[in-house]
Amino acid sequence: FYTAPTAPARARARLEAAGAEVIGVELDRHGRVSLAAVLDDLGRRGCTGILLEGGGLLIGSALRDGRVDKICLFLAPILIGGDGAPGWFRGGGFRSLPSCPRIEPIEWERLGHDSLLRGYPVRPAAAAAAPGGEREPVADPAVPAMEI
Repeated sequence: FYTAPTAPARARARLEAAGAEVIGVELDRHGRVSLAAVLDDLGRRGCTGILLEGGGLLIGSALRDGRVDKICLFLAPILIGGDGAPGWFRGGGFRSLPSCPRIEPIEWERLGHDSLLRGYPVRPAAAAAAPGGEREPVADPAVPAMEI
């Protein structure tokens, strides 16, 4: 478990007694466990890929920081919307459409009533710079890979 260095000792002790390793890492500028610190530690431990299944802030942060190299997005045939409705990711987002990563190539799989979209995020600006118009991945190869 990754947690703030100030996590309650009693909670840490319960997790450790159950066999878990509890690691305190630095906080980000918002006072949350730093995703960068967690990924750095995982990389030092030889972990080269993780499944990032989290809330909108965690996913938004990973996308903006270029730490996602594969997306698996489950879609249900339910329309949710309005002020305060949950979204796929939260936080600062991307400032303009040209700065938004695209998902390519896209594969669709039907799972009962739901659908699974699979693909790889690419930076739109990278397409113009890449030879032959090929797009470069969003993820930084120096950090562990993540799927969301």
